[in-house]
Amino acid sequence: MTRQQQGTFRTSMYWVLAVLAGLFLFIAFNYNDLSSTKGQVKVGKRQAESIASTFWSKRQVNPGSFQRTAILQDDTAVDGYISLHHLEKSYEKQFSHIHPLQYWEVTYYRPHDTKQYFTRINPFDGTVIGFGMHSSIASPYMDTGQMIDSAKAYAVEQLKQLQQQQPRQNVDIVYIGKSRESDGLHFTFADKQAKIGQAPMQVHVQVFAGTNQPNGFATSFAVPKADRSWFALQSKRSKIMTWVFMIGQFLLFVGALLVLYRKRRQGVRYGRGFPLLVLAFVLDLLINVNTLPQLQSQMGFAAIAARGNWMSDGWIGFFVEMTAILEVGMLYFITVAGGALAKDVMGEERWLSWRHPDWPIRVRNAAFRGYGIAIIWLGLQTLFYWIGQTYFHVWEQNDMGSSPWNNVVPALIPAAAWFAGINEEITFRLFGYGLLKKLFKKTWLALLIPAMIWALGHSLYPVYPVYTRFVELTIFGTLIGWCMLKWDLETVIFAHVSFDSILMSLSLLSDQPVRMAPAAIFWAILPLLAGVAAGSLQRMGKHIFQKDLI
Repeated sequence: MTRQQQGTFRTSMYWVLAVLAGLFLFIAFNYNDLSSTKGQVKVGKRQAESIASTFWSKRQVNPGSFQRTAILQDDTAVDGYISLHHLEKSYEKQFSHIHPLQYWEVTYYRPHDTKQYFTRINPFDGTVIGFGMHSSIASPYMDTGQMIDSAKAYAVEQLKQLQQQQPRQNVDIVYIGKSRESDGLHFTFADKQAKIGQAPMQVHVQVFAGTNQPNGFATSFAVPKADRSWFALQSKRSKIMTWVFMIGQFLLFVGALLVLYRKRRQGVRYGRGFPLLVLAFVLDLLINVNTLPQLQSQMGFAAIAARGNWMSDGWIGFFVEMTAILEVGMLYFITVAGGALAKDVMGEERWLSWRHPDWPIRVRNAAFRGYGIAIIWLGLQTLFYWIGQTYFHVWEQNDMGSSPWNNVVPALIPAAAWFAGINEEITFRLFGYGLLKKLFKKTWLALLIPAMIWALGHSLYPVYPVYTRFVELTIFGTLIGWCMLKWDLETVIFAHVSFDSILMSLSLLSDQPVRMAPAAIFWAILPLLAGVAAGSLQRMGKHIFQKDLI
């Protein structure tokens, strides 16, 4: 064996060992979560909608005359409180059947109507745990002095129904106060016998406007003021960090325009990466449409005109389409400018044209290399969080916003991995590095600053303290940038896509009552399949784009 062959063999062995180590770390530290069915949703979206329909039909409300949206929600205040103080086991034993941290919220609404009916359903046993009506119609005067006893009796009745697993002979609640809303009066009671840590359980009863009858019920926990203040501070900091990210991203876009202006006479290739951008646009539009239920929930139902599950009209449809156009429009100019800068600061070989004869083998190698990097990345991330949780009181809260259940088609959620990989690697690695290298001439600075901007964009993830993800992704963003310099842009795109695809595929396995193994496996290996199919993709692209765009 020649010296060169020996070096190649050693390099291959190092790669294999690093990938195996990353896989071992990821599985070893996450084995319980990967193998456990605890916390897995057992009542699906359609079943929750059926339960809500039956519930309101018994109350002389015709659900068929309304549109509906079912969203898997999370009581973030209570979830954060018990996670912060390590009260998960105690809460699970005492209150998970009365006030589960995750719940389905099925809302019946009409576009531009003032009345909405909501139902909260336990996703583990199908119990209705809360319900009520929202309305902006002004409430007529009601004599509240005669209603407290009625509301209290109603609250006790509802609590006894929810406490069948752990029945109490006497439910002792005390009146706290009331608030007058447009849809009626809201009475609040405290349960003397129910408390988690320093947070007592509260019971809320709604008396509908015009009927003077209790017909709304919900539970909550009064998180102590000190904890609420801490979370409010964390939220404020994360929003500030996100704004800094948005400013940084916008400055990169402005920088791209300035680069293109300065190079306008140097034959900038405006078709660079055009097929990639077409793919990005299709993916972004698909993602936005798929997350329509979340968008409806966040922006309010009364102002939204929606048809069925897939299509929308009015301003929300315009919003979805314009978001995709703006995001991919910015990416287009950044891509062209990044390609122009790559020629100056990295060498053109760091990103091959898809028409280049070596492109298929380049992409094939990048797919396998990127997949290996993704597994190593998963292992290192797992180690990072183990160290953080063990020594720095880092912890993560549930995030229902990323649940596959809150998408029109849950199996399509890993498509977001492809848009994120393409968009973020071109923006922060290719162009970000190129621009900073051109300005400051320092490689380490050109790797670090774009990684920091990229890391700030993940500050809204529910990981505490909020600076945790900034530290994590600044480190990994810098390392990924180094991988681009060592190999090529295609490698880091595949590494990013593979990393996100694996994690999102696991969410399909863990969050669904019927495990979506075929879809999860498909998305998890798709980056490798795309790399293997690179030659066919190139031939197809050349057939579609006959004109030499590059």
